[in-house]
Amino acid sequence: MMLCENCSRFGVEVRQSKPRRVVRPTGSPSRPTPRFSPGEEHDLAPDVHDRIRRARESMGWKREELAKKINEKLSIIEKLEKGNIRPDDQLVSKLEKALRVKLRERIEQAQPAKKEESRPLTLGDLIKRES
Repeated sequence: MMLCENCSRFGVEVRQSKPRRVVRPTGSPSRPTPRFSPGEEHDLAPDVHDRIRRARESMGWKREELAKKINEKLSIIEKLEKGNIRPDDQLVSKLEKALRVKLRERIEQAQPAKKEESRPLTLGDLIKRES
């Protein structure tokens, strides 16, 4: 705002501050470190909804109490226990910590079957297969 010298004595000059840049210390990760090693693959247990319900009941909590403890909506807990939704990784971590239960299982990598010695087919092989 432009003011004359007489008017400017009634106020204080305000300068706009520059936006601050966030500087991370060197060596700090920009993303959270994964819970599992990269070579291992984990997925939700097929009975995750039952595990959540049983763990909650064994703790003696109502659905409302669990929702408050993990800071989620009651409707999310209800849908999880009914098996209507699949929880994301962040929610799974919160549930595992609060309920002290494992909701993920290690996925076993299928090993390819050993192939017998491969050789080209002969006419004899084809005739044996047809008969």
